[in-house]
Amino acid sequence: MTARGSWLAGLSVALLLAGAPALAQTEGPARVQAEALFAEADRLMVAGQFAEACPKLERVARELTPGKVGATLALAECYEGSGRPFDAWTEYGIAVQLAIAASDDRRGPAEGKRATLEKTLPHIGLRLARETAALPGLSVALDGAGLSPSAIAQPLVCAPGVHRLRVEAPGRRTWETSVEAPMGANVLVDVPPLALPGPAPGPGGGAAAAPLSPRDARGTPVTASHLLSNVDLGAFVATAVVASALSLHTLSRASDAASTCGDKPSDREGCLQSEVAQIDGESRAVTALWIGAGAFAAAWPVLRFVVEKEAPAGPEVSLAVMPGGAHLDLRF
Repeated sequence: MTARGSWLAGLSVALLLAGAPALAQTEGPARVQAEALFAEADRLMVAGQFAEACPKLERVARELTPGKVGATLALAECYEGSGRPFDAWTEYGIAVQLAIAASDDRRGPAEGKRATLEKTLPHIGLRLARETAALPGLSVALDGAGLSPSAIAQPLVCAPGVHRLRVEAPGRRTWETSVEAPMGANVLVDVPPLALPGPAPGPGGGAAAAPLSPRDARGTPVTASHLLSNVDLGAFVATAVVASALSLHTLSRASDAASTCGDKPSDREGCLQSEVAQIDGESRAVTALWIGAGAFAAAWPVLRFVVEKEAPAGPEVSLAVMPGGAHLDLRF
């Protein structure tokens, strides 16, 4: 027999011995069925078929002989052999409690097995922010199972894998996160202050601050009147520039009209009339442009007065509650 076969045979004998007292206290058909399931589980475990053996022992421990130390220990041994250390740790814990209640001397071995397994399992520790820990009605759940205050205060033994942590309290936003806990790891999770109800959460998990309105260089909120005043100012500058350029061009054309038309009397009279007509048209355009520029210039102070009236009387404050605390945005 190989070393593996010897180990399995020894485990099989141990299971039967552990289950014997429980079976001895079971009467009638249940006892017969429990003995048959134990025998079948023994055969499967010796063959290394723990996955098939454990369901049979589950029925013995939970249906046929519930609350018995031996049956619970047998199931824990099967879980351990099948590579389910957390389930085995849990069953050993149940066996310890049953042994204490029954003054069973198998309490010591069960505690030893449980302690050995616990060293190999992952642990999740919770570090709650002071504000969160002090909240009335605080509820913490791991994978949907609520945790007592005493459980929260110490590292939680768990199965290897990804777990879901949920923290909530009345009047606060629920905080959730996924925690990956590999075998043998000690994982510490920092639980931030729970945010107050408000706008939708931001990227960091807290409430997003309401966006501030656009502002000019002085920090004044940009309103419709503000935009109109800026457009008016731009129109005034553009109109004044065009009017000035056209005025210079008109003056230059008037001064050059004589030289442009030549010295022949027949040609000169018609040319001068044409130049005068064009200069007259340009002069009217210049006048219109300067009138427009004057209108824009007159409107600008009125619009700026409206802008100043719409501006807030004092500094504007924006408060955003973030996972790490509160972020205050103060603008004058």
